Amino acid sequence: NELSAAESLLRGALPIVRRSFGETHWRTARMLGHLGMVMRQQRRLDEAGATLDAALAMARAALGQDRPQVAALAIERAQVNLDQGEAAAAEPLLRDALRVQRRTSAEDSWRIASTKSLLGAALMGLGRLEEAERLLSEASRRLQDIPGPQGRETRPTRERLAALQHVKSKSKSN
Repeated sequence: NELSAAESLLRGALPIVRRSFGETHWRTARMLGHLGMVMRQQRRLDEAGATLDAALAMARAALGQDRPQVAALAIERAQVNLDQGEAAAAEPLLRDALRVQRRTSAEDSWRIASTKSLLGAALMGLGRLEEAERLLSEASRRLQDIPGPQGRETRPTRERLAALQHVKSKSKSN
């Protein structure tokens, strides 16, 4: 399986990165983050969360809070929280990542749209439907169904928006 192979490669590369850059370097944190992301894709959420927590702490210590590399790890950690049904834990991570992204990217960038979509999912999980709908609608308008990272965000965003509209229509009929 490709994910198992990816995990094996990352586990093999991690000691090399640690030797090359040091135990506390942001590149080491990023490699650990990639490992956590692969664990998440394998649905090993507890391991993924612990790995991403370690990567995020390492990156924050190395770079501070306000760097794109830290924001990327926070987003990955928030995705694990969302997968675990922990919207309240995901929200502050996503808000912080969005704040950093807004300082370093144009507001209409697909990365910001992707983060808005995830934040919309968290807010939906918290029952804050109006704010969630605004964010999901903005993200859906921005994300294009094209090959690559942006395209991979399009379908989940549209699915989140459809789920939200379903919840809202059910609450109106009750």
